[in-house]
Amino acid sequence: MLNMIEWWICLVMPQEEIEDIARFKSLTIEQKQLMLSARKEPKKYTEGVVLAENMEALFRNVPPSLYLSLAGTEKDEKTERARYMREFGITELEAAEYVGKMIDFYRDIAPKPADPVPAHKKTQMSPAQQTLERLEKLHAQKGQGAVASEVLDTLRATVEAEEGQGA
Repeated sequence: MLNMIEWWICLVMPQEEIEDIARFKSLTIEQKQLMLSARKEPKKYTEGVVLAENMEALFRNVPPSLYLSLAGTEKDEKTERARYMREFGITELEAAEYVGKMIDFYRDIAPKPADPVPAHKKTQMSPAQQTLERLEKLHAQKGQGAVASEVLDTLRATVEAEEGQGA
């Protein structure tokens, strides 16, 4: 049955597993070296090799960080989520979202995320706290110029609302 396989897709593997494959498929030295060259960087990417009659290729799989976080079933991944749940008082889903943001930070594609706030506490913030949080996020994402513009817009809206109440 294994001799009928047309495509072999092999993620990073040790020499012993490559020799196991060689029992079912004749591999050249170059193919074995290609398979040994595949690397894995935890929470970033996993490389693999595709072997077919007319193709030999090394590929890199980079799953979206949120998907990677939600799919985390290893003991250390569950422990990390549980620690965030206890530390911040958040749900498992909120912890998984935070882990996804941390993975983006580890990948150097996003700034370090702010500590998560439980959903039930988000609604209890004062308007000033909500504005401050919104401006801090805006500053982290778009910089000081965007914050200055937002502050001016917010103050204009507040002044207009006060003038409307006084009239």
